[in-house]
Amino acid sequence: DIRGHGRSEVPEGNYSVNDCVEDLHQLLDHLAVKQTYLAGLSMGGNIALSFTLSYPEKVGALILIGSNSGSLTETTRKKSEKRVAKVMRSKGTDAAMKYLKAHEAMVSRPDLTDRLSEIIMPVLIIVGDQDREAPPYLSEAMHRRITNSRIAVIPNCGHRCHQEQPDTFNSIVSDFLERLEAV
Repeated sequence: DIRGHGRSEVPEGNYSVNDCVEDLHQLLDHLAVKQTYLAGLSMGGNIALSFTLSYPEKVGALILIGSNSGSLTETTRKKSEKRVAKVMRSKGTDAAMKYLKAHEAMVSRPDLTDRLSEIIMPVLIIVGDQDREAPPYLSEAMHRRITNSRIAVIPNCGHRCHQEQPDTFNSIVSDFLERLEAV
């Protein structure tokens, strides 16, 4: 889990996407992982993308799901702010702080769009055709800038492809990984 997600503790202060990149780097070094296939959904995709650009030698392949290399869309920013307010009302301050810190990390993340052409390893980009948080046009723009990429748009699917269309999602990822292993 990244900072403040899942069973990881919510840090006292704010954190950034770059902090999460360094956490991942330290974890891989601690585990003596020389190179890995890296996958990330949404904010995790932005962390994976940032990690790949910072430590390209550590990434053999990259899978981006419902991700965006640029700034948050205005729709996503407003939706996220509304979600923070809703969480604050319904679940209390601790849950709201957890979500707010993740929101702040995403809002302040660097725009990596101009660096996408630096990525040379195989990249799979997956997006739901109804994803409103990271709309398909953002995935298509990343695909055009990453030379060694392929894109899969899952029909009748929103932001969480792995949950909404698990069989289709797993088939796409398995096919990508099998092709990598065949090389």
